[in-house]
Amino acid sequence: MTDKTKNEARTDIDVFIFLTNERIFAKKWNTKKINNTHVIECLSIASKSGKGNRGEPDLIYLNENKKILILIENKDKIKDHDSKKGNKPQLFA
Repeated sequence: MTDKTKNEARTDIDVFIFLTNERIFAKKWNTKKINNTHVIECLSIASKSGKGNRGEPDLIYLNENKKILILIENKDKIKDHDSKKGNKPQLFA
């Protein structure tokens, strides 16, 4: 496993622990497998390439009771969050 993969996996674990242990509505989170038709419809055209294809973030947390949706696109380094000119979304978060 590369350092990049380890860092991203660590982020996944940290976020999951935070959401499930530190929140009063902790037991209501669904991760990744989403059955909400509105979220599915939005993701069906949400690719970062801008071509209208399906987009899939690294993590999806949905709490339908509280109407909270969190989408996470993991990147190993802060510099990988955005291109300098904001013109290469498919390569960044």
